[in-house]
Amino acid sequence: MVAIRFSVLTVFLISLCIAAYLGFALIELKHDKLIHFTTFFILTSEFYFIFDTKYKSLKTLRYITFLTCTLCASLNLEIVQNMVNPERVFDFADVVYNFFGSLSGLLVSITLQTWRLKLARANRIKHRRLHGSGVAVEIGQEIENLQEGPASKHVDVDDDYVNIEMKDVS
Repeated sequence: MVAIRFSVLTVFLISLCIAAYLGFALIELKHDKLIHFTTFFILTSEFYFIFDTKYKSLKTLRYITFLTCTLCASLNLEIVQNMVNPERVFDFADVVYNFFGSLSGLLVSITLQTWRLKLARANRIKHRRLHGSGVAVEIGQEIENLQEGPASKHVDVDDDYVNIEMKDVS
């Protein structure tokens, strides 16, 4: 199941409009190559995070992002830019900077998402250990020596789950 993060989609569309203006307008910029690299870095990162996928779909998302942003957009946008505004000259160096900016954005996005998934998994494991042990633990306290309880046998626990029993109420 793939969900769309509409806040990221909105930011992506705004960034895309700004990039289109910079790409198609006849503006002379001093650091043109740096702008190509940075623009494709940002757009690829935003594109990657538009889709909220489950772990099994991440590989597909990575391939789609690589194909769409890194391969197709890097080359095709330079060609379209030349067709829309004939005064803009096709520059292969721009394609190279587009490609490496996009590739860098994709690698940073993958690294960030992998780190976030590992952190979420570690938090779920800690939650299971705490839930199953019956021991109250304060924030920041070491929990490595706690034994795994019955809650550790569950396949998945939502982060919003709270276990309240009648003995806790009175």
